[in-house]
Amino acid sequence: MRVLWFVNAPMPGHMAMVGRRMETTGWWMVSLLKELMRYRHFQFIVVCESGIFNQYCEEVHDNVTYVGIPEQNIFRRLAANQNGVSIIVARLLLIGAAFTAAACLKGRNNYVDIIRRYEPDLVHVHGTEKPYALAKQLCPDVPFLVTIQGILDVYRQYYWADLPWRERLKYPQLMADYLGMQRYSVIEREIFRCNQNFGGRTFWDRAHVLRMNSQACYFNIGEMLREDFIGSRWRSSNAVKGRIYTTTTPRTYKGIHILIEAIAILRMTMPNIHLRIGGPIGKHGWSRRMRRLAASRGLSDCVEFLGYVDTSQIVENLQECQVYVLPSFIENSPNSLAEAQAMGVPCVSSYCGGVPSMIEEGETGLLFNCGDSAVLAEKIRTLMNDEQLATRLSMCGRKVAHARHESSGVVSGLRFAYSELTGL
Repeated sequence: MRVLWFVNAPMPGHMAMVGRRMETTGWWMVSLLKELMRYRHFQFIVVCESGIFNQYCEEVHDNVTYVGIPEQNIFRRLAANQNGVSIIVARLLLIGAAFTAAACLKGRNNYVDIIRRYEPDLVHVHGTEKPYALAKQLCPDVPFLVTIQGILDVYRQYYWADLPWRERLKYPQLMADYLGMQRYSVIEREIFRCNQNFGGRTFWDRAHVLRMNSQACYFNIGEMLREDFIGSRWRSSNAVKGRIYTTTTPRTYKGIHILIEAIAILRMTMPNIHLRIGGPIGKHGWSRRMRRLAASRGLSDCVEFLGYVDTSQIVENLQECQVYVLPSFIENSPNSLAEAQAMGVPCVSSYCGGVPSMIEEGETGLLFNCGDSAVLAEKIRTLMNDEQLATRLSMCGRKVAHARHESSGVVSGLRFAYSELTGL
């Protein structure tokens, strides 16, 4: 069976073509592809549109054909390759990208050309964040499967979290990102309208697929995790007392400001509390606001911004923390939460999006209402003071996560969908 994948982020084979190392995103697809290649009747072509490519390129690595195509949106292409240009220029480029989101429609013909060239039995589009799946409009004879990652049409509604309107214009990069998401959601809705077959893994994504296309066929397809997390195990004896860990990106809806406010509450009675934040939190824009918030609450000595963390560092931080926290206002099935659960770390998360499909309150983790820093603080305090509860949540959460992300189950679900759609 010849399967053509469209992916949002370059995979190792793509990065090899331009002499770069793979970024932190998309590793679950690498694991999935590796497992699928064990079945000899599969042949894969993996296509990625990205600003790292200056021209169409194609290479074969480990019996997989990787195809790279240049970013169709010129502003996004320049932003991806600005290489040290001032942050003002970068912001202008991103704002330009936001206002030319409709240009992504022009890329549809390029996707169709690739599909016609390789003549796949099936096209599998990973995510609706790029317009790949619009190619279905011009390829009605080719089966398409669109698997859900996030749904921008919903994310945009929660983008600003609890930030007042008067504050939003202070962050031009966030405003550009939001405007791009707002405009692209029109295209995303067309993707849901013109496609029939979707794959997902939470009650939330299924509900929104059916909201936008009541005639859709939905396949339950899980995600694989890296062996680094499946093979590692959290133990309370190795955890540093009072330590909390989270990973994030500098966006308002990630809710890091809510977690910092919760730390300020806990600090009043728990002087040993310590928060470590992994992820690209810089020194400008929303990142600067997070740093200033921590300083203004007198938390400079107990809120640590780690910056970029690789896989081994994430595993180490998870092993050393007492609690993992996900404070987002919207997510589908965040890999960061799944990885923490797979290791058995006691988890506290906001009740948002697809998270209730991952955490059952009091059984596999604890939940709090989005934006409620006081309740979040109490949930953290409860876990830190009740070792028996923490141990039970650790064991149950790990067991459920391993069953959910077990490789044979994920591959079986995907193979079933491929077979149903192709008859092969």
